Formats: sequence, C-alpha cells, structure tokens
Amino acid sequence: NNFAQSGAVSDGPFHESDAYVLFDALMAHQASLFATDLGADAPVLKLCRRFQTESSQLLSLGNGFNSVEPQLYGLRWCRLLFSREIACPALLQLWDGLFALCHAHQKELSVVTEKCCTALICAAAPNLRGGAKEQIALEILMRYKNHVAPAVPRLLDISERLVDGRGLP
Repeated sequence: NNFAQSGAVSDGPFHESDAYVLFDALMAHQASLFATDLGADAPVLKLCRRFQTESSQLLSLGNGFNSVEPQLYGLRWCRLLFSREIACPALLQLWDGLFALCHAHQKELSVVTEKCCTALICAAAPNLRGGAKEQIALEILMRYKNHVAPAVPRLLDISERLVDGRGLP
C-alpha cells in the first residue's frame, strides 16, 4: 500500500512538508527537463512532441489540438509536475502515484511523466473534440484547471495502462 492509497496525504497537518519531500524527490529526476541550450533537441521538447503525438493518435482530436505547439503547455506541465493543473492534496497523491508507477514498472520518471501528460489530455478530450479551434484548444490546455477537473485515480489508471502498453480503457 503506497502513501497515496493509504489516505495519509489528506490527513494531518503536514501538507507542506509532504509536498516538499515529494517535490524534492521528483525534481532530482527532472534536471534534464530544464536544459535550455539544446534547441529543438532539448529533452523536454522531445517529450512534449511525443505525448502530443501519442494523444492525437489515441484520441483523434483534430486540427485545433494538433496545431497547438506542445511546448506551450507541456513545458509547464512537465517542469512543474502538474502543480498548476491539480490542487493539493490531490497533487501529492498524483506525485506519489507517479513514483509507485516508476517502481512497479521499472520505468524512468520521464516515461511516467510523459504518460501522465497523455492522461491529462485524455481527461480534457471531451473539451478538445468537436472541431475545437487552435485558440480554444490552447486555452483549455493552458488554463487546464478552469476547464477540466480530473480525478487523480483515473489519471493514474490511464497512465499505468499507457506505461504497461495496455492502451486506453
């Protein structure tokens, strides 16, 4: 039973220290996402292109979504580890779940983060379908919290299915 499943994240007065411990551990694995001198070959840009391509193939979201440059929203998602998209304490549960996925599937955090980005797009898919224009798609992805309220267990389930190759539910 991991930390997120135990419910300990939402109990007690230690949200700030729990957040710091998890964030510090996550950021130790994220250093390559902050490299700025690699141009189009920067790891974070490659990661953004991969999850946008995967999302587009899985969900058939159309030209509005495909026209949005993935780094416009993906840099923030990856570098801030979804902290602007999901409120605490649910964020702590997500981070803990990401660690659990890394451990359970022997995958690097960047792989799990990429799949979680795809899961966030899956959660937003109903808002992105139906011919959403580029500007609307960008608004949804940049101001995610205003448009989508994803459930962390659902995000983790989708992420795990993508990590282990089972595909979308």
